[in-house]
Amino acid sequence: LSKILSANGCARRAALFEEDRSAGLIFPSPDWSAVGLKGHALLEHYHTGRLALADLAGVEFGPAGHPALIGETAAETTAEALRIAEWYFTEFPSARFGSVVGAEIDLTVPTGIFEGLTARLDLVSDIPEGAIEGVPAGRFISDHKFYAKTPSDYAYLLRSLQAIWYCRAWELVHGERVTGFLYNVITKTKVPKNIVRWRPFPEEDEIAALENTLSVLAARIAREGPWANAAACYDDHGKECVFLTNGRCPRY
Repeated sequence: LSKILSANGCARRAALFEEDRSAGLIFPSPDWSAVGLKGHALLEHYHTGRLALADLAGVEFGPAGHPALIGETAAETTAEALRIAEWYFTEFPSARFGSVVGAEIDLTVPTGIFEGLTARLDLVSDIPEGAIEGVPAGRFISDHKFYAKTPSDYAYLLRSLQAIWYCRAWELVHGERVTGFLYNVITKTKVPKNIVRWRPFPEEDEIAALENTLSVLAARIAREGPWANAAACYDDHGKECVFLTNGRCPRY
């Protein structure tokens, strides 16, 4: 899903990024987006009982570490990820999300309109009643989000294609519907904050809209190939695309 959506913004950037990712050259050093990836690895190990607060002092990242972190070894981002993890591990028990079904689960849809599409789920667990305030008992897909500040619109997150797709992908692969989808939001502020928001399994019209969107985007990518979108060369803050900066994309 992320590859299709990225390619719709700029197919050439998505293709170049995929080349780098396959070669293990994801990040410059340091790249602060790596804090979230390192945080994901720490939470995965924490909520599956493989890492405790006392273990954080010995955690290392790099080529021999978590697969998602190959190519990023900057000490600055490691220190920041460990700072946030130390706060999180102190504030919340490892069994916070109940009985863990799996973590960092890779799904591939075998047949149908979504055949071949994948999803990586941060956590699937059976949450008991009262474990997390405002969240009912049931089986949930949880997604960890690391933000620089508290998001202003949680409704947007809960209506996102990611939330709808993850629920639908689990149903297509496992033949069962989860109770809902949960965002576990952690801010990278001086004093971190945690906000949990959830939504129920998507309605039929949401799933139909997802199917239509993906069909249109996939057809466009297949038809036009790795086209360059000049409107995506700069973000809303004027930051230049890394592939334009390093000359790998000539912008046409």
